[in-house]
Amino acid sequence: MEDNCIFLIFGATGDLANRKILPALYQLEQEKYFKENFKIVLIARKEKTNEQYGQEVEVSIGKFSKRKVQDDVLKKLVSRIYYKQLEFSNFDDYVKLKELIERLVGEKNDNCERIFYLAVPPSFFGIIIENLKKAALARRGSMGKTYNRVIFEKPFGNDLSSARELNKAITKVFDEKQIYRIDHYMAKELVQNLIV
Repeated sequence: MEDNCIFLIFGATGDLANRKILPALYQLEQEKYFKENFKIVLIARKEKTNEQYGQEVEVSIGKFSKRKVQDDVLKKLVSRIYYKQLEFSNFDDYVKLKELIERLVGEKNDNCERIFYLAVPPSFFGIIIENLKKAALARRGSMGKTYNRVIFEKPFGNDLSSARELNKAITKVFDEKQIYRIDHYMAKELVQNLIV
């Protein structure tokens, strides 16, 4: 991965994040897959400070990690993590998210590779994708020398018709090769391979 890569996880306070995503990130940190400047922004609607969220990360990983937790590895992971409160339907929050990304990477948004992980109810997929586009955080294909990807980890629509409508909305923003749709139980291994 390039040094200016940022992993953005929507749904940071949910059960999926606590039980699966955070322990998987711990495992990636333990196996030294992340480059030194790799950043992780965890996004949810609840108001918290970075410190509060960092403490919750430590608790979740301690409780759900299948590996023995090493304090130095856990501290390194927590040092990469930034919590951002965001209302999924509030466009102004995406503008602030863009400003946070630029502060974290020390460069303009276009020079930062991004992976968006939507671990939220499917009803939010469309509005999040649309706001990412409007805020110039995501677009089809590459952004100059950088890329962006989106991962969906939930049921994709309620039926074939709603899945097609959702897919139509998403492919207005991302090319098919940028989109990953995964099952809860297969997520950990697939996301590890994607990040590598």
